[in-house]
Amino acid sequence: MIVTAIGNLARYRGLSAALDAALDWVAAGAWRSLPDGRHEPSAAARGGSNPLFYASLSSYETKPEAACGYETHRKHIDIHILMSGNEFVDVRGVADLSVAVPYDEKDDIEYYSDRGCGASAEAAVQRVRLASDVAAIFFPEDAHKPGVAVGAVGAARKIVVKVAEL
Repeated sequence: MIVTAIGNLARYRGLSAALDAALDWVAAGAWRSLPDGRHEPSAAARGGSNPLFYASLSSYETKPEAACGYETHRKHIDIHILMSGNEFVDVRGVADLSVAVPYDEKDDIEYYSDRGCGASAEAAVQRVRLASDVAAIFFPEDAHKPGVAVGAVGAARKIVVKVAEL
């Protein structure tokens, strides 16, 4: 996991060509004016049908922590940037989690439950508070629980850039 100001993203170039392309696109800022939905920028194009990255923008209501669950992705790295509202994202390794919904290869997602993990597992949770100038990057080994309300449930808008794990 990486949590940094958007202006510092260039520091993380060199991990992969796909991540470099996505970080450049985020830094350029054109995503700020996109409507909700899935977008495949021209900077993400490569041969075949799989882009280097794509972006999903969504408006939603945050939820109480108990209503949120952990997820991981095997084929993508996630870059989360909150555009408005307030949100926590809890992060932990998957070793102490139980699979709640097995991996779906088509949607590249697996869901986990932290019910009954015990006190030692709770100590391993890191809580990230997303803000408008902060990017959180989650790798396949980072189980993350997005959409957790900060205080009261409220409206939020976020972009998630899904970067191909090459």
